[in-house]
Amino acid sequence: MEIIYGLEKVPYKFSSALFLAGPIDRSGKGDSWRNDAIQILKDIGFDGVVFNPEQRNGKWHGDHAAQVEWEDECLIS
Repeated sequence: MEIIYGLEKVPYKFSSALFLAGPIDRSGKGDSWRNDAIQILKDIGFDGVVFNPEQRNGKWHGDHAAQVEWEDECLIS
């Protein structure tokens, strides 16, 4: 399984993928539900790409336009 976090380079080619859609906690105060989802995917042996719109460091980068562009790229790949 390959996890691609928000604003990271989207792979050119892959066989299967999931996008973990939903609101992003921009306060940085809570533990994301996406961590649990990723662990479940690992446990069941998912071997595709997981697009996680959150940042790898867990902090909101503040660039909404770049975020939307990245999400669009992931969803049309």
